[in-house]
Amino acid sequence: MSDPILKRYYLDIMSTGIDVHIGLNDVPLLADPEGNGVRTILPVNEWLAPGVNTITLRIAWPESKQHEPGKAELKVFLFEADLEQELPEPKTVLAELVWPPPGAPELYPRKLEEPFKIEPALPTKLWEEAEPIQAVGNADQAAILALVEHLRRALLANDLDTALRLLNYRWQEDARANGLNLEELQTAVREQYTYMLSEPSPHSTPLDPEDASFILGADKRIVKVQAPNNDEAIVIETEEGRYHIPIYASKILGRWTIVR
Repeated sequence: MSDPILKRYYLDIMSTGIDVHIGLNDVPLLADPEGNGVRTILPVNEWLAPGVNTITLRIAWPESKQHEPGKAELKVFLFEADLEQELPEPKTVLAELVWPPPGAPELYPRKLEEPFKIEPALPTKLWEEAEPIQAVGNADQAAILALVEHLRRALLANDLDTALRLLNYRWQEDARANGLNLEELQTAVREQYTYMLSEPSPHSTPLDPEDASFILGADKRIVKVQAPNNDEAIVIETEEGRYHIPIYASKILGRWTIVR
């Protein structure tokens, strides 16, 4: 049986012709640096802190393209979904950002922000349990990368018990944020990983510490681990596809933990 139904929140994104990095509370969620275009709707319950949150957009003209005024278009809005609809449809729009703004000059680079508030707060624990840190020092980076490598090796070894243990906090939070049954969610995740690893020749390259970036956000509570070229910390390739596994870590009870 699932937990009581909670409100569901989504980030609706449409962009074309623009280098855009989109996040919530300065935590990066999606990037299109080449300006190839994005059209997606992301569920974001697990990213929403109690009280005021902020959509953050960093935009620029793609380095590989000649600037053409009037070609860029960006629309981002966050909405509470109508739970009576089968697919995510807005019940209430809580925040909206549009680029370029009507009648304003198209100047780059820019950072755009739009605050919004959710009520009641979602029953996640990260925001009270994660320790704020001032900077991601060398020891922190080493500890986070060791966690990433442990997970990468567990997946390649098909050791899903270890992989799910390393991801336990993440899936607990997902269940809390979305009113899901934890055991059913973990079973679904195990099935997804089993399917991925059943494809021919799964392989992956370790993230070189010299190439890793650590992006601090969410009021200094979450660190996004980034590979070069805006890639994810873990990428598993098979003969049939390429799977990107994002890693977001926080310090919980003094230990670095994968939290999202």
